Order: sequence, then C-alpha cells, then structure tokens
Amino acid sequence: MDGQKRSAPLISLTYSLLQHSHLDPSSTIYPTNFSFSLPFKPPDFLLSNVKFTVSKRQIRFAVVEEAPMEQKSVRIKQDLQVFRRKISNRFLYKTLKTPNSRILGGKVYQVAKQHPKFRLNFRTLKALATCLVDTKQWYALRQLAQDIGSYGLLPDFGTLSRILTESVKSREFDVAEAWTRIMENDQERKVGAYNILMGACMKIRMYDKTISVYRRMRVNGFLLDIHTYCVVMAALRNKGEMEKVMDIYGEIREKGIKLNKIAYSIVVDTLGKVGRPSDALAVFREMQDEGFKPDKISYNSLIHAFAVAKMVDKAEEIFHEAQKAGCLRDPIIFTTMLQLYVDSVMCEQAFGVVKLMLEMGIKITDCVLCALVNGYMKRRGPEDTVNIFKQLVSLGCQPGQVTYASMIGVYVQLGMYQTAEALLGEMRIKGFTRCVVAYASVIAMYAKLGNENAAFRVLFSMKRAGCAPNAWVYNSLIDMYTKAGNLDRAEKVWQEMRGRGIVSDKVTYTSLIAGYTKVGQFDKAIGLYHDFKKDGGSVDRAMAAIVVNAFTKSNRYDELLKFLKDIHAAGLKLDIRLHRTALNAFLDAGLEWQVRWFVKTFGPERTALPMK
Repeated sequence: MDGQKRSAPLISLTYSLLQHSHLDPSSTIYPTNFSFSLPFKPPDFLLSNVKFTVSKRQIRFAVVEEAPMEQKSVRIKQDLQVFRRKISNRFLYKTLKTPNSRILGGKVYQVAKQHPKFRLNFRTLKALATCLVDTKQWYALRQLAQDIGSYGLLPDFGTLSRILTESVKSREFDVAEAWTRIMENDQERKVGAYNILMGACMKIRMYDKTISVYRRMRVNGFLLDIHTYCVVMAALRNKGEMEKVMDIYGEIREKGIKLNKIAYSIVVDTLGKVGRPSDALAVFREMQDEGFKPDKISYNSLIHAFAVAKMVDKAEEIFHEAQKAGCLRDPIIFTTMLQLYVDSVMCEQAFGVVKLMLEMGIKITDCVLCALVNGYMKRRGPEDTVNIFKQLVSLGCQPGQVTYASMIGVYVQLGMYQTAEALLGEMRIKGFTRCVVAYASVIAMYAKLGNENAAFRVLFSMKRAGCAPNAWVYNSLIDMYTKAGNLDRAEKVWQEMRGRGIVSDKVTYTSLIAGYTKVGQFDKAIGLYHDFKKDGGSVDRAMAAIVVNAFTKSNRYDELLKFLKDIHAAGLKLDIRLHRTALNAFLDAGLEWQVRWFVKTFGPERTALPMK
C-alpha cells in the first residue's frame, strides 16, 4: 500500500476528532481496516463513524456507518478532552516528522492550541512551518504567523527564507508580508528578513515588487546594508534603469559602505551598458585590488563594453586576462570577441577564436559558425567564405540550420548551383528539413536560370517536408514565368500565393506589371499598378521605370504626367534611364509645355542619378 493510502487511517482518526472541535474536515474514503502507532497510549474511542480497539500504542479500527449527531456518546467529548491534553510539543513534532501523518500537522496544531497551557517551542515551530510550506497550506501558515508572537518565538533565517521564497513563488504575497512583518520587532534581523523577501521577488523576475519592498524599507528608516543595495541595483539594471543604478552606487560611496563582489559586478556591467567602458575598467580593477576574483560575468560585461566601443586592444587585453584567470568557459565571451573581430574586419583573429574554443573543448554553436561565415562573406567575399567553411568542417564543427542556409546562398552567388542543391540535400539528411530560407534560395536560383522543372522539384520537396512556401518563393516563380511571357502560369502561382494568405508585395506587383507590359497588355499592367497603390504601396525606381514604359507605349500622357507628379511629390529621384524615357515620351508626342514642366521639375538629364 502506498504512502497516501497508509496515511489515510490516521487522517480518518484525526479528522473524526477534529470534527468535534467545530472544525471543517474534508471527507475522504479510506480503507476499512488498518493499524498504526502513536507517540502516546490513547484512551479507548467509540466514535460515530470509527470503532477503535487500543492495545498499548497500537490502534486498530474499522469504519462503520455514520450515526446521527444526536446519538453520539457523551464519552466522545470526554475522550476528546483527554486527546487535547495529550497533544504536547513532542507529539506534534513526531506527527510532523512522520511521513504518513505530517499532512495532519496543521490540523493537530489547531486542536493543540485550544488548550490554554499549550506553548509551541522553537523546534516544533520550525517543523510545523516547514510542513505547511511543503503541503502548501497557505491559510494555516498565515495563521501561524499571527500566533507565534504570543509564544515569544521568531523563525530562524533558514525557515524564514523557505517560507518567503515558496510563498512568493506561489504568488501568496499576503503570507510573505505576514511573516516579514513579525520580524520588524527584531532590530538585528528585520533588514535580513526584508532582504530575503526582495531576493524571492527577484528570483521570479518581479522587479517592480522588489523595488517596492526597497522603498518601504527606506520609508521605515531601515539601516540598509550592501545586500539590500545589491538586490535593488540588480532589479533596476534588469529593468534597464541604468541611471538609477548609478545613483544608488553613488549613495553607497557617500555612506562609506564596503562593496562586495556582487555589487562590483553589477556596477561593472551597468557602466559597460551605458557606454562608459573606461569607468567600468576602473571599478573592475578596484574590485581586484579589494581581493575579489572576477567571475565570467564580470569579464564578459567588460569585454562587451569595449566591443561596443570598438576598442579592440582593450577587449583583447581583458579577453587574454580572462583566459589566464580560467574564466573562459562561457560561450558568450567567445561570441562577443568573435563578433568584434568580424566587425573590425579581423577575420583571421575571428577564426582564431573558434580554434581556441575547439582547443578548450567548448561546443561551437551554430550561432558562432554563422557569425564567422557571414563575417567572411561581408568582409572577404564568397570565395574566402567557402574556404573558411571547409576549414571549419574539417576541424569537426557541425553546421546548423542557419549556417547551412547562409552557405547555400554563398554557393548560389558563386554560380555553383549543383553544390548549392547538394548542400540542401546534406542539410535535409541531418534533420534540418524545415528551413524556408534554404529552400527559397535554391528555388530562386533555378527560377532565375529559367529551369522550371528543377524549381518545382525543390518546391515539391519543400511542401512534402511540411515547410510552407513564403513570398520569396512565390515571387521567384512569378518572376520566372513573367520573364518567359507565360502569364497564365504566373497568374496561377499568384492565385495560390493569395490562397495561402501571403500578402503580395512590391516585388510581386513589379514582376506582374513588367510581364503584362512586355506582352502589350497595358490595361492589365496599369490596372495592377492602381491596385498596388490602392493597397498603400510605395513606388521605387524599378517599378517607376516599368509604369512609365506602360504609360508611354499606351500613349496615356495625361496619366503619365499625373504619375510623374505623384513620384515627385513623394521625393523619388529619377536615374538617367528613367529621366530619358519620360522626357523622350513627351518630346516624341510633341507636348511642349509638358516638356518644359518636366525639365523644370526634374532638371536636365545631367542632373539625374546614375544607373546602378
């Protein structure tokens, strides 16, 4: 029989007793026969629902039918009085320490305290409070906080910490407040109690509540210690209120309070985040002079501060210092240095960071690999990116989904189409089957080549993997068909795109307008332009050139003039080709005043932007 079933008879016995103490016990179904021990020899009981047989310290009973209340024996009340007198601290303590009966601790205590001579002692208080926390009897715990004042007791910090932490975690703030208030009469320990409450709120990220407790301490005139300041500074920092952190730091300095390691770390981190790396370094050195060994958080904060300030030499100095101190176990520090080197066009040093991570046995995450690959691509070009990727793989690095997607884009840019699709296949074998960017890159590649079969082969693979195509995929296919003059297929793809709820963007409309203009369906092209504008779209130079061409070829000069006025009002600058196309349209049509307006508005051709 498991623990819950074994405790059921004692629960039944005690609940029957407590029922006559005018309490409200819960009703539960229990086994009909059971034996268990008590720490004293109880009297013989004959209750209305349980028949007991007593032998020394053993009680054996059987559950019988519930009798009407008026038929209960006067003997029950006499036996209950005996039971109350027998509940001593020793009995209650053993009840709380016995696994099968500890759940009854609160109920037994309620019976015991009705006896005028009962006084809870410190050992039993600790056991009772712990039991009530473990069983989450918050109401009883709040009542206990009100009772212990009459006993002249206060909990130890271990018990108080447990009560406050668990009650705050369960959002039982009235319980936490009740136990904190009883400590206010103890001048030596009340600050510590409030510090525990603040720390409990911090653990569940209730920063406003933490700050509220701190303000109450100040209003009540508490002598705040460094632990109080540490907790409130951490709460303010996590809220992003860096200036207030520095205000409290200044107050600590004015009062001459000695900083501890946590306080130093918070100040270093805060100074770094507000863009004061030199001041952060000064506090960091002071921390070392005071005999505190910086941890990985302090080193990372300082390195990050210098990295943000692009002070590579200082960041390197702290990085090597952290390495000597044995604090280079956090991948975040390596990622910070890696990104700094990449941003500073120091790709070899960035690769050196990755090799150092491998030497130290630190796992190379996909985030690290992607940062290095993208850095090389941006600073050194696709050829060097391919070389560094191959070196990383040869060193045992395992690319993830993001790195694979980036490298597929690199191979596409180099025109290595088969390699790009092969890498997509390798990626899928390793379980990365739902990366939209990777599929879209390969589909766009084949669409640009006009290879319809290959593009749709990859598209079907994408759908089979449960990966939904995005606007990039559909725009690539639409662009492929419009350039081939196959507008029926382009319309079908567009219809599927809209059916999936994907919003048509500027790229979609530009491809369709260009396709219909190319085949001479100017009404359709201009209609699509008006739909685009109705949806709130803004025209860029690429679309402007296509629309001007549609208006020109369809001899719609009034609409062309209105269109040019609109883009001029929107601040769009014309490049040489667009300038020449629009001006020649008016010249060829012999529209002199439109020509004068155009030159006055957009200037002569030499003032136009160069073509990209």
